[in-house]
Amino acid sequence: MIASGSVQPTDVSTDDPAKDQENVSKPLLKNIDEIYSLVLKLLRLFGLYLGDTSLKRLAHTSGHYRQPSILAIINCCVMMAGFWINVVMAIVAIFYGDDMYRFILFSLWCVLIALNATLCLFVLCVPFNDTRKSRFGYLLMKLCSMNTTVSLEKVKTKSTRGIIVFGFVSIFSTAGILMTSLLLKINVAYSEPWSQWLGFEIVSVIFLIVGCGPWFLPVLFYCITCCILEALLEDLHQRISPLRPFTLNLTAFRMEHRKLCEVVEFADKMLRLPLFGMVSVYLPLICFNFYLVVNSSPGHKFVSHISTLIFFLFAVCTLAIIMVFGSKVNEQIHSFQKDLEAFPISKDEEVKLVMFMLELQGESKGLSVGGLAVINKSMSLTIVGVIISYFAVMLSLPRR
Repeated sequence: MIASGSVQPTDVSTDDPAKDQENVSKPLLKNIDEIYSLVLKLLRLFGLYLGDTSLKRLAHTSGHYRQPSILAIINCCVMMAGFWINVVMAIVAIFYGDDMYRFILFSLWCVLIALNATLCLFVLCVPFNDTRKSRFGYLLMKLCSMNTTVSLEKVKTKSTRGIIVFGFVSIFSTAGILMTSLLLKINVAYSEPWSQWLGFEIVSVIFLIVGCGPWFLPVLFYCITCCILEALLEDLHQRISPLRPFTLNLTAFRMEHRKLCEVVEFADKMLRLPLFGMVSVYLPLICFNFYLVVNSSPGHKFVSHISTLIFFLFAVCTLAIIMVFGSKVNEQIHSFQKDLEAFPISKDEEVKLVMFMLELQGESKGLSVGGLAVINKSMSLTIVGVIISYFAVMLSLPRR
């Protein structure tokens, strides 16, 4: 008999990486490698990742850590320095510039880019626990040790589409940054004390353009991870569906569900810090963007209004994507109850089934924002309500 607490995910420190290493499924590893590979190459290009871009090496490695190349380290240091220099320039410009609100908005965008880059590098590359594997490395071992024949073709397609969207967004953003910086002269480098040297303008524009990477790629990485978790959970749904012959008994099903909960917990440990950084910055960013859209002075150029509105829509859409994908993972974990109602069991297993269904109704599981709150529909609606309330207040106030 399986105890009630056995369905809870175990802590990272209790897992044996060597055992997971031995159980790596090479077909599943190949599929996951094809999904993540191109995203990891882009992350490496923008200085957000220092590890191997080919995950096949995982199946042949036993805790061995390979030092990144000198070029990769230099690229990473240059990128991080540039992103944080933009943050410093933007914050200083708030006190010297003419339009304080617009420079606050600019500062928030720079903080978002620099914070995304720093946290992404931390969770993907910094060794975690006693072994020299990162949080991402732990998640990969857990994913590839799953005993499943799930098809990830849809996830591959979504990953490819995400890369294409990233390309269009990067082109569009680059054009917008060049237009606002060079033509409209809207940039922190044109305010005191940075306007005294041309180099500040060049550095600011370059790292704003390069900032498209840490702005969008961590969100894409998060969405791909959510899609993989959804596919694994959906596969378990299908295996106990009343429309298919039952291939699992109750005990085996609970074990499979427990393993998937462990995988989700590992994903949460990896993503909780980047999610906290993104959500905590996107909320004030949306508010300041909307404030400028509503209260733009007549003296501002029409193109400036349009660019502010477009970046406002980008911020809203990005936060919505984060909430939707996270809510789907939470919903999949807790949506086994209907399937369990038609699950064939003996009278001896009825108590186990009731206990398991009660556990599914208990504490919410899934991906969380900084480990503080699990992303689910309730949290998403709360955020929407807060933003709408702010919008209503802003629209009711007289324009400045």
